Amino acid sequence: MHPDVTTRVFRPPGGRNTRGLVPVPKQARASMLQRRRHNTQLFIFQFSISLFLSFSNFLSFHSKPTMDDIISLREHRSRFHTYTADVFGKTLAITVTSSSFIVKRWLSTTLYLLHRRHLRRLIVGLGVQWTPAADVSRRDPPPADTLQLCVGRRCLVLQLAHADRVPRMLREFLMDPRHTFVGFWNHMDEEKLWNSKHRVEMRRKPLDLRRFAEGSDGGKLVQASRERIVEECLGFRGVRFSEEIGRSDWDREVLSSRQILQASIDPYFAFLIGKDIRAWDF
Repeated sequence: MHPDVTTRVFRPPGGRNTRGLVPVPKQARASMLQRRRHNTQLFIFQFSISLFLSFSNFLSFHSKPTMDDIISLREHRSRFHTYTADVFGKTLAITVTSSSFIVKRWLSTTLYLLHRRHLRRLIVGLGVQWTPAADVSRRDPPPADTLQLCVGRRCLVLQLAHADRVPRMLREFLMDPRHTFVGFWNHMDEEKLWNSKHRVEMRRKPLDLRRFAEGSDGGKLVQASRERIVEECLGFRGVRFSEEIGRSDWDREVLSSRQILQASIDPYFAFLIGKDIRAWDF
């Protein structure tokens, strides 16, 4: 047999188990093997791309968006450090300050814009932020670094850690028996405010909405997270509060945009829920 010819087995048309030898040139066989290798590589490449896209879609579907992924914050250039946030189609006005003058201005404007009948049973969203203590063995609550208040679509972030003083107008506002302060997971907020360097006092503890709000099925939400309470009571899906932001440095002089956003949204949602459930009756 010629040295450049190889053989293969074939079945003839008669159907019998007859062995026959058909000569196949080595060059043609090499070409067929090359095509097979090319097709195999192409299949592996296409399969890898398909697998990558499927995995990317899985991650994007199951990943949890952060607050700033679904709510936008815009800073306005002014000496009052004002911001606006687009919160599910509503515009929230935010003031960040350590100035007692701006605090009084914010309170005066907010109360002026309210109808007189609302002043008799005013709902106020309240939040407190603090910097976790370096000493984990410390038992007393850490001092509050910020105090957040929200009435309607107006929010104040007071930087207690940098305030020269707390105006009497704010102290009277917090002690007014006609005002009902509401929030989430806030059983120690009153102590944290008192432990701040300004000894901020409240007439009574703010209401923890977990104990009064109900889910869409009528179930209790005592052990529910803020995210679930917001979704169940307000229908706002996708809200996520970042634990990393919550445990960040809140006594810094200039708060980050993510800190400002999370600090403002928390009392805003509390205000909306407190108003809906008529928290002044509790």
